[in-house]
Amino acid sequence: MNEEFFGEKRTSLGESVRTFDAFPKTRSTYTTRTPRGGAITLLLLLTSAYLAITELRNYLTGSESHTFLVEPGIGHDMQINLDMTVAMPCSSLHVNVEDAVQDRILAGQLLSQEDVRFDDAGAHSLYSGAGGGEGGGARLRGPQEGGEEGGLQGWVEKGRPVLILGRDGRGGGIYGSMGVNRVQGDFHITAKGHGYWEDGVHVDHQSFNFSHVITELSFGDYYPKLVNPLDGIVSKTDENFYKYQYFLSIVPTVYESQTSGKSLETNQYAVTEQSRKISSHFVPGIFFKYDIEPISVTISDRRTALLAFLVRFVFLILAPLHLTVRGRADAECGGIRLVNIVSGILVGGGWVYGLFGTLSGYFRRQRRRTDGMLNGRALGGEE
Repeated sequence: MNEEFFGEKRTSLGESVRTFDAFPKTRSTYTTRTPRGGAITLLLLLTSAYLAITELRNYLTGSESHTFLVEPGIGHDMQINLDMTVAMPCSSLHVNVEDAVQDRILAGQLLSQEDVRFDDAGAHSLYSGAGGGEGGGARLRGPQEGGEEGGLQGWVEKGRPVLILGRDGRGGGIYGSMGVNRVQGDFHITAKGHGYWEDGVHVDHQSFNFSHVITELSFGDYYPKLVNPLDGIVSKTDENFYKYQYFLSIVPTVYESQTSGKSLETNQYAVTEQSRKISSHFVPGIFFKYDIEPISVTISDRRTALLAFLVRFVFLILAPLHLTVRGRADAECGGIRLVNIVSGILVGGGWVYGLFGTLSGYFRRQRRRTDGMLNGRALGGEE
């Protein structure tokens, strides 16, 4: 019997490297091809392709973990980013912020304003089945509900809205950013001469129309995948005296990227709306009442290390290739020999990487055990 069929032939080191196969197969002499075997091979190829695509998608998108903590400190200020359009000209609008410490900010002087014509196409109501002017129901809407597909886009990227509402087709665009105290507050838009005394200015009641489109309302800087509940909503009414109220619960948020090692402090929020028709004795307008929650959330963005991704991805690509290689003649092809060598290196690299990850985890656990110590020594053990 020929020893060559059993792989017992003695070869030199160079010949061993040249014919190395990280995925040894049964020789074709001892195999029988069947339709069932071909179906299994095809199934394995499709499974490997699916796993490879999944691995690539996971590497590109990463994964997030959320940790909730009691807010450790008191912030001094935060940023409000606004881009909205009201169905009244800017000359008729008064924009103001008043917080719990009685600080008043003339937001109309800090934000940009311009008259626009606008269309509410693409906007949506805050809650299903009704717009802002069609009932006084309220519904809690969290940060991950609704919003535009693909996450947050800045108001600069979206550009100015083009709305067509209002009795004369004119609307007031209000956009920009401003700093406020990080305390409970009320940001509101009213008609001039109503709610605040303004010399010689009094907007006619018949011109009131606080229908509006909010392109963006956010607090703080942007981070990937952030969805603000009020982005892209429209609220309409035909009533002159109508009061829109949005109650916002702001949650301090820290976004950490383990890929870059950087972190970003910002905010996200949930909102409840309660809007209704009011009498002429009250002040109509749009009111955003916000409060700071005593908890904070840390969002950690994790991505697979490049080496680990390459090992897994190439392994999933090369392993099915070996399923199609049959016989010694194929094994002697230069391309297949290269695949064999690369596969062996990747498999060995995967083992080394796994061992390195295990050791790194062990040392991290050892470092955590030194919590409550100074310089690795127990308190009182310093020289």
